[in-house]
Amino acid sequence: GAECSWEEWGAIKLHASDALVEGNLVRNNYGHGIWFDNGYNGARITRNIITNNKGAGIFMELGTGQCLIDNNIIADTAPLNTFYNGLGIYAHDASGLVVAHNLFLNNTSAAVRMTRVTNRKVGDKANEASDEIIVNNIISGSRSAVELPFPSVVSRNCMSDWNVFFNQGDIFRFVYCFGQPAKENIEKQIKEKAGAVLEEDFAVWRKNGMASMKLWGAVTGWSLNSRFMEKKELNCNLKILENTITLTVEGDKLLQMNCPPVEGIKEDFSGKPLTAGQVIPGPFQQLKPGQNYYILFPSK
Repeated sequence: GAECSWEEWGAIKLHASDALVEGNLVRNNYGHGIWFDNGYNGARITRNIITNNKGAGIFMELGTGQCLIDNNIIADTAPLNTFYNGLGIYAHDASGLVVAHNLFLNNTSAAVRMTRVTNRKVGDKANEASDEIIVNNIISGSRSAVELPFPSVVSRNCMSDWNVFFNQGDIFRFVYCFGQPAKENIEKQIKEKAGAVLEEDFAVWRKNGMASMKLWGAVTGWSLNSRFMEKKELNCNLKILENTITLTVEGDKLLQMNCPPVEGIKEDFSGKPLTAGQVIPGPFQQLKPGQNYYILFPSK
């Protein structure tokens, strides 16, 4: 693995539009797994195994335009420091990210966190944390699942839905980001949308910053089609050895979900096609009832 002491700490570090990062095993690095910085329009990060890195499994920084991050397995990300504290996917000052059909397992902090930390420019315009789409993923074992900024002029048109959570405690968090209205105004808006029905959920959010699925949905309209599943309904067992990586997926309940297809994604992690009307969350389609066993590494 890579070990760096300067700012550019990433196993794969790119400043590149229209780039394709596909089919890599990125593991055991003392730094981010994959890092795009200052430009990624038209790029795609797909079918990678990203495990046991420090900071963020995938870090997207400063850009606009679309980047598709799909069909990756991102697991066991540990803290690099208190800021990059063990995130599956982390983005700041970056818009237009589509995170779909990934499997997140046991990342220390959030599975997905997107925010805005500066007023730096992308071209001739200030950056935003807008147009972030998080759909059709499976998330398990992280401190929190999805962290997005509260909707505002610098965080527009974001959406999280059709995701599945299991073995997952706290779920959602509104990230306060640079350029948003004052926190007091945001709190007032959340309280109004919570109303008397979700007064208890609001009190929990105010205490620890974590929003229930009901509160998240009431405030934003997001995750109305997402689902919690218990271990008896869904189980993913990732086994990592020095020379082999295997995954067992047992999730008959997944087969009952009919997710909307995501533009640009035609195959899953193993190359199987996505069939209209039968799209399910996660990086593996066409699951059979019972156990499904995959040899992820070495690849065929």
